[in-house]
Amino acid sequence: MDDDEYGELTGLTPLGDPGSWRVRPVAEVANTTSLLRIDVVETTGEVRLLRKRLPAEVRGAEDLVIAERQLDNEIRALVRLWARYAHDYPAELPHLVGYNFDAVEPFVLMASIQAAEPDGGEQRRILMVSERRKFREGLFRALAAVHAVDLVHGAVQLGTLCWRADSFQLLGFEHSAGSREKPRSRPITLANRALPAGPADPADDIRAAAVAYFERLEGRPPTEAELAAPAELEKRLDAEMRGTFAREPAGRPTAGTVVRAMQAHAELPDPIDVDHALRRGWHAFDTRYPVATDEFPVLTVPPSPPEPPPVVPLNRKIPAFVAVAVGAAMLVGLAIWMVVSA
Repeated sequence: MDDDEYGELTGLTPLGDPGSWRVRPVAEVANTTSLLRIDVVETTGEVRLLRKRLPAEVRGAEDLVIAERQLDNEIRALVRLWARYAHDYPAELPHLVGYNFDAVEPFVLMASIQAAEPDGGEQRRILMVSERRKFREGLFRALAAVHAVDLVHGAVQLGTLCWRADSFQLLGFEHSAGSREKPRSRPITLANRALPAGPADPADDIRAAAVAYFERLEGRPPTEAELAAPAELEKRLDAEMRGTFAREPAGRPTAGTVVRAMQAHAELPDPIDVDHALRRGWHAFDTRYPVATDEFPVLTVPPSPPEPPPVVPLNRKIPAFVAVAVGAAMLVGLAIWMVVSA
């Protein structure tokens, strides 16, 4: 393989350190869920990664702004997921490798099972009965991991669900937002044709996941009439997914609830306890740089040295000496007189 085929990407690692990657394009990947370009790239170590970039052409300035928001959403979501799951990263999510939003050609690199087989053949195949459980468990475990760190995916649909040889990943975080934040980009789907005006809600991911799962099994999305009668629609799916089609968000179960219903002793993805992880560092810092207390310190004032005796000027010492001498002479004279008189 000719080394000249490789180009160098420079940016930041998940830790925020400078990084560089020599990659060559392998194949374009269709992207129907956002404006971003996606391709598979191969590193000099023959590792295949997924790369997302801004579109080569846009219809106008508005599309460019939306595309930039989508790339920024993807980077922010993957950085947050990596930071919170670095100690035990869920297999159901793409793994951030590097990114650079300020480059001439901004990009994000990720390790994903999508890169192993970009032709989509596995995606088009109808799931066998034995595969359905693994698929829906992977789907709701991925959502449980995302929701546990206060993120909402915002675009759960077949185009963002990847199934490869019994492995599952939830991709496509271009439309993600923090829970209860107002999304900066959202796709228009069958279940929600209008762009939402309200904040991002994890319950929307649950209903979208149910719609995608139905389409994966039936080979078609549910009709508007079927969505209008969720109780009847759910009878055609697994009992563990009861409530996922509920019209009102408050009536839908959480992703964790669905996973536990599928597995009696399911272990959900556990995000790192940030306070616990940083406690040792805080203690070391406080030991090295003690923090002043709120109480005022008690000041110890040393005793003042004794004052020296006053200095009497010489002109004041002489009259005092004379007075003493005169008094003594008078006493001696008085004593002599008394002796003579006797």
